[in-house]
Amino acid sequence: MFDTRFKIKSSENKLWYKQSATCFNNALPLGNGRIGAIVFGGAEEEKISINEDTLWSGYPRKNNIEDYPSVYRKAIEMFDKGEKTEAQKYLEDNFGDYLNQLYMPLADIKIFQKHTDKTQNYKRELNLSNAVHTVKYIADGVAYKREYFVSEPFQVLVVHLSSEGKNKISFTAQLEGRLRCDYLTEENMVLLQGTAPIFLSDYGDAPRTMEYAIYDGKGVSYSGAMAVKTVGGKVVYSQNSISVDGADEAVIYFSARTNFEKFNITPHADTYLQNCKNDLKRAIEEDYCVIKRKSIASYKKLYNKCGISLSNGENSRIPTDERLKRLENGKQDNALYALLFNFGRYLTISGSRKGTQPMNLQGIWNDKLMAPWSSNYTTNINTEMNYWPTLPCGLFDCYEPLIRFVEELSESGRKTAEIFYGVSGWTSHHNSDLWRISHPATNRLNNNAQWGFWCMSSGWLSVMLWDYYRYTLDKKYLKRIYPIINGAAEFYSNLLIEDEGKLILPLTTSPENNYIENGNVIPIDKSSGMTQEIIIDLFTAVDKAQEILGKKNTYKEIVPKLKRPGICSNGELCEWHTEHEVWDVHHRHVSHLYGLFPASLFNREEREAAKKVLLSRGDGGTGWSLAWKINFWARLGDGNHALKLLNNQLKTVPVECDSPSLAGGSYPNLLCAHPPFQIDGNFGAASGIIEMLVQCDKEGNVKLLPALPDSWKNGQVKNLRLPGKKSVSFAWENGKIIYSEIKENVKC
Repeated sequence: MFDTRFKIKSSENKLWYKQSATCFNNALPLGNGRIGAIVFGGAEEEKISINEDTLWSGYPRKNNIEDYPSVYRKAIEMFDKGEKTEAQKYLEDNFGDYLNQLYMPLADIKIFQKHTDKTQNYKRELNLSNAVHTVKYIADGVAYKREYFVSEPFQVLVVHLSSEGKNKISFTAQLEGRLRCDYLTEENMVLLQGTAPIFLSDYGDAPRTMEYAIYDGKGVSYSGAMAVKTVGGKVVYSQNSISVDGADEAVIYFSARTNFEKFNITPHADTYLQNCKNDLKRAIEEDYCVIKRKSIASYKKLYNKCGISLSNGENSRIPTDERLKRLENGKQDNALYALLFNFGRYLTISGSRKGTQPMNLQGIWNDKLMAPWSSNYTTNINTEMNYWPTLPCGLFDCYEPLIRFVEELSESGRKTAEIFYGVSGWTSHHNSDLWRISHPATNRLNNNAQWGFWCMSSGWLSVMLWDYYRYTLDKKYLKRIYPIINGAAEFYSNLLIEDEGKLILPLTTSPENNYIENGNVIPIDKSSGMTQEIIIDLFTAVDKAQEILGKKNTYKEIVPKLKRPGICSNGELCEWHTEHEVWDVHHRHVSHLYGLFPASLFNREEREAAKKVLLSRGDGGTGWSLAWKINFWARLGDGNHALKLLNNQLKTVPVECDSPSLAGGSYPNLLCAHPPFQIDGNFGAASGIIEMLVQCDKEGNVKLLPALPDSWKNGQVKNLRLPGKKSVSFAWENGKIIYSEIKENVKC
């Protein structure tokens, strides 16, 4: 009889190392959805980099008032006349507006704890089952221990320092703001206070520059507060540091707040500093053990909702960085894949909680003043990928920030639809920020059409709102989001034209790709595969929503008239309106396979054509690109090929590698290397593992082990969620199911 009790092994649930981190790319993340911290774990010199999810540059702005609709129409006319490069240039010079703003780092906490002798038996560990980071070592004959976590119930970062001997805890904790700020000391706490800058110039031809003085009073104001509570010893506060001498134990608390209110309101509230102080005072007044217990309970309530175990042996005695190298050298370690999956769940809970901002390119963890791609919301794949595994893992509260993001984006997007296209409904383009910009954010840079002139994110994001209903069957929620998904569909329906008997959205792109025609590199075409697939997916979802809500069916008759992607002469699915000469045979974006995953639109012929695209594009790419390909191959039922991509995703990238390239892989801390670091690949890989183990088609049919690799002989799954308020648990031995159970009407 199969034992249905589920247990994840230590090797699937802990990251640990024999040395401290040398830089951000091998430090370990903590978070409560709002406050993010990266812990380096140094014994004598510790560094903790801290973010707050609403600390962005900029303020709400209005688009320039220009006759954008006439530009759009003229570009279509030019293209239809065969003036393709001229149409591209015309769009790039006239159809776009200011760039998005940047996600900013808040502060560093540095802890200086001097010892006479070198440290021994050093170990740092992140326990995914309770979200506590631990550092242990021996120095001067004394065993020291630190515990770190970011509390969701108390909204503070906590660092607990202890030792086996009395009076051994002596250190200085220094608070260093990353932006221009002032320091002050009051009420036994150290505070910093400042206002985020505005970024004025564009990236690319000229470096982006910070500006404070001109816009004083418009940017996001922020504060951070640090205090220490000890057992014994002496505590001394100075301008931006706290010194402790001879304590038995000590706890460092840090809180942070900003005056951000809403995306379309210029920040002006002055209560943020007091709120920051109140968070700190509340934590100080509580016993450390109570804070830790309540914080772990809040986290476990989400983390324990599901689980996957693939362990083929216990590798908990091998450090995580060494396990990555061993895997790369051909050593089997199935537990490492489960660890990557569980790390993805951990990052979701740590980076996205109800009421917070959604996760950006770096989640909530960014230590750079000039973050790569502004650490923005890149909505042509990356923001969506961040939330792929959230619903299957039952983390519905963690999905709430994405839902609210789309709601707010739709408000901005209605103005964009009117100002730029002259139609009703709403739309958004390839990226956004805290201020929910939805226009083509190009600043009219050279060659911006391949990334900036893409208005399909409103459709994709609306389908993701529909997905939440599919999982929860919450009709009240569906009534709430129906105007949003219908508004996105309305925008596209207003622009559709007939071409050779089929409906297309004219003059679109395939994100960040080009084709070659008459020796010219061109990023725009009459339509594209991805554009049409998103519209089909969206219109189908809205049609179903209308049926459920008893509304008039608007799109049922339109869907069959929409152009589907064609098949090229080489048998590949066509990326563009018609077949063109390929610009980059291994291009990282494989956008025209949207209909394979995340959607399920393709028939058998289209699936075969999609497979040929994947074989042509190859198994390389950036981190998120590799992750997307894992899901593609899983949907095609090829588990061994999906595992090959998963191994590429786990290929170790040197920590000093921080420049854009096509390397892909992971840093030693398991964070996805684009490089540089982008968090989307972590979630894409977690989603891919789910797709390898269980899939549910549009009719609700469940298939277990649809893409099981040969080497994953034994395993167990607990409570993965399925559409229709269902969950599935199962186990297998030697590749055969030995136990399975599907539960109905599962509480969301």
